[in-house]
Amino acid sequence: GLERTVSFDLIVQPEIMSFTADPTLITVGESSTLAWDISTGFTSCSIDQGVGAIAPPSGSGSVSVSPIAKTTYQLSCTGPNGSDTKTVTISVLAIPEFQEVAPQ
Repeated sequence: GLERTVSFDLIVQPEIMSFTADPTLITVGESSTLAWDISTGFTSCSIDQGVGAIAPPSGSGSVSVSPIAKTTYQLSCTGPNGSDTKTVTISVLAIPEFQEVAPQ
């Protein structure tokens, strides 16, 4: 029969458990909060679009962002046992410009 060796050095694949934006729709000048929950096992995590590195690269945290146009943020984590990425998109409404109407 097949014999299998069971190793107790179980490698747990680290993962980004959640990465969200609240709210996902803002008006220019408003801010949205990016929040994450990351497992242990990564050595570094960062968010693009100039947000930067997350320290420590595990657990939960949040950062406020104020994009002026629709922006997708990518959270990328790497470690010896694997890497993971998740993205969120924030849509931005432009402030309507009120046209001045000259009196006739």
